[in-house]
Amino acid sequence: MAALLTACVSVDAQSFSGGSGTQFDPYLISNADDLDALNEATNYELDNLTEGRYYQLTADITTPYTGMIGTEGVFHGNFDGNGHCITLDIERYESYVGLFGTTSRATIRNLQVDGSVSQDGGTRTGGIAGVNEGTVRASGFAGEVSGIRGVGEKTASALLAQYGTVENLIAHAADLKGKTAEKVAAGAEDAKMSKFLTTIRTDVPLEV
Repeated sequence: MAALLTACVSVDAQSFSGGSGTQFDPYLISNADDLDALNEATNYELDNLTEGRYYQLTADITTPYTGMIGTEGVFHGNFDGNGHCITLDIERYESYVGLFGTTSRATIRNLQVDGSVSQDGGTRTGGIAGVNEGTVRASGFAGEVSGIRGVGEKTASALLAQYGTVENLIAHAADLKGKTAEKVAAGAEDAKMSKFLTTIRTDVPLEV
């Protein structure tokens, strides 16, 4: 029992680059180590370590981040990007892939994300979140997302270069060769969802 309690306190006491996790003193995120710490807290769902906690990005993270927040858990916290950008280079062989794997009862705002996100062997891929069941505000993603099971980043990039759009690629799936045709046809809905999740809307009315 003592060992278990020590482990719980160790995870909960992540100091990040500062802060205490409250609304007026959020945990400060300034580098990849802090993102890794947030992933660790997110994975420890038994105690809901991100529930009701606040996090704020204090600087652009330009060295491509290859990890993910929530590799084994769901993010329930409040993340303020503070107008900064996180660059990604994520390639994973599982479902629910993005900077945040899955969010629920969470708020993400003022965050820009760019770079590349790809998955092979799973479903649901996005730039900011693979699956979002929370709220995302004033945030956007600019980059590449590949989300058809069994189709890697290089093949996906080549196909998009050839066919121009996801919709045109799906419409010509029967023209592809061998297993690629089957994979594109089977992954059509996932491909359209990935595009939807990474499209920045410019026609949303804003209160001034």
